[in-house]
Amino acid sequence: MTTDRLTTLTFENRNKLETMLMEFDESWTTSSLKKAAQLLATDAFEKDFRQLAVVELVKIDLQRRWSAGQGKLIEDYYRLLPTLEPAVDAELIVVEFNERRRVEKDINISEYQDRFPDCYSDVTQIVSENEFFDNDVPATVGPGQANIETSRIAAANKTGDSAG
Repeated sequence: MTTDRLTTLTFENRNKLETMLMEFDESWTTSSLKKAAQLLATDAFEKDFRQLAVVELVKIDLQRRWSAGQGKLIEDYYRLLPTLEPAVDAELIVVEFNERRRVEKDINISEYQDRFPDCYSDVTQIVSENEFFDNDVPATVGPGQANIETSRIAAANKTGDSAG
C-alpha cells in the first residue's frame, strides 16, 4: 500500500512529496500530469520517490478527470507514463473504481477481474473493507485516495531520517 511506501521516504522527501501533490491538486489541468511526469523523469529525483510520486499524481488525476467527465482508465496511464511501474497498484484500481462509480452507477467490481487478475483479490479486499460495494455509501474516503497529507506519516517516522 502507498502509506507503507511513504514510510520508506526520508522526512525531507515526504515533505517534498506533500508539497508537490498539493501544488498539483490546486493547479490541476488536463495537461498537468504529463508535465509533472516529465519533471519527475529527470535525475533530480530518486527512483523510489519518483515512482511513489507518479502513483499519487495518477490518483489525483484519476479523481479530477472522472469528476470533470473526462475519465481515463488505468491502462491509459501506463501508456502515457513510461515511468509508472509495470505492476498495477491495487490502490490505483480502487481509485478508478470509486471515481467510475460516481458516473456509472451500475458498475460492478467484478468487471475488474478480467482486466487485473493478478491483484483482483487485493482490490476486492480494499473495496469490501471500506464498504464501497454499497452504492449508497459515498466513495470519497479510503486507502485509494492520494496521500497528499504525508506530514502525519513523516512525524511518526522522523527519528533516524537524516539522509536525503
